[in-house]
Amino acid sequence: MTWNQLLFAHWNKYGGQLFSSWERDKDGILLVEHPKGPVLLQLEEIEYRDIPLKEYLLVRTSLDLEHPYTLNISQKGLVGSGVNLVLGVWKQMTSQKDLQNRYFDQREGLKERQIQTSRPAMTRQLLQSTILVQKLDQHPQVQISLSPAGVEDGLHHLMVRCPTSHTPYQGQEVEASWEKGEEQAIQRCDQIGFSACVQELVELTVLVRDQLLPWPMPPEEGK
Repeated sequence: MTWNQLLFAHWNKYGGQLFSSWERDKDGILLVEHPKGPVLLQLEEIEYRDIPLKEYLLVRTSLDLEHPYTLNISQKGLVGSGVNLVLGVWKQMTSQKDLQNRYFDQREGLKERQIQTSRPAMTRQLLQSTILVQKLDQHPQVQISLSPAGVEDGLHHLMVRCPTSHTPYQGQEVEASWEKGEEQAIQRCDQIGFSACVQELVELTVLVRDQLLPWPMPPEEGK
């Protein structure tokens, strides 16, 4: 089964708006409605001179915040190219800071995390969530990236990405005969745990967004 076929099987069980064709391999997108805004699920392929290097399962959403805010959480020593691009742009426009201080280094679930942000006080407030920190500990390969969608507007883009090598998809076709029919394909999707993995990443994305929305932003440090 290809990515598109797995995504179809997931859509068949959980619903949403599917933009995909099972005759193609990796361009399928699934839009899932949530009370506080839709969540987008897709595959990202990193290439160099048309040579595939790495693939990520992406879960994306948007939210409105009072002030511009950038946040990147990744494994120490393992910052993806997409995250580096965001940091390169926004370090020129914000006072980006590394939060590798005693507070984070001693907390379970954050010891092996690289945390970079433009608003340390807001990030400390966010990471007071025990549930969020536990989920980060359960998914050490997952990266979280938050950045403004524009320069002046409050709209922000939130992205949770996981290497496909740490998902049931594994960046390659899963052995199954699609020609046997949709029902068999859906059963195979459940058997390999694809939908369970997707749901975990969607829940993590929604949790981060929902933790950010109700809180007023603390003043920037040094102001």
